[in-house]
Amino acid sequence: MGDLARACRWLDEYLEAQRKGEPAAEEAISRWSPSATTEFTINVEAACLTDQGTGLGVMVRDKKGAFCLAAIKRTRRCWDPELAESMAVDFGIDLADQYHFLASEIQTDCQTVERMMRGERQSKLEVGRVCDETKKRASEMGRFVWKFVGRKLNEPTHIVAHLDCDWEGERIWVDSTPNSIGLLLQNEASVTDFSHN
Repeated sequence: MGDLARACRWLDEYLEAQRKGEPAAEEAISRWSPSATTEFTINVEAACLTDQGTGLGVMVRDKKGAFCLAAIKRTRRCWDPELAESMAVDFGIDLADQYHFLASEIQTDCQTVERMMRGERQSKLEVGRVCDETKKRASEMGRFVWKFVGRKLNEPTHIVAHLDCDWEGERIWVDSTPNSIGLLLQNEASVTDFSHN
């Protein structure tokens, strides 16, 4: 699916929410915050790098919003955006298993994938198969909840998904942030009070 088709779908979802009198998901939440119900929050993001492959980004923070882990995985494959986002969720679940973040809220800025992970939407395309397999694996591993967040709330993870990394490889930062997002996370923490968690 191209960028234009994805933008049209987002516009359709926004207009549908407006017709129902509901706030658009982007407007409903104005700042990132950690999960109120789980120990960790895992943000996932995919970057389709136009004929250069795909970057999958993951960021994990604890219930107080403190940084725990960031990771990027690169592939030379150019997936459509929804399939790429489902692969980012799968990468996030892999890392949750590897690093024992097994009580986590998974946040994505792809509403279609979030709805598939919740079981509210089905697809016979490859994205549906990936979501079904990831959801099954996640349910066997731990306690995960799924949440849609707007793009601006996923900005640090978006940056991670674009970081340089060997092709067909991974890079993981544990306990110390990548330089490119350190200031962004500090600023985010300074304008947001996470003390309620």
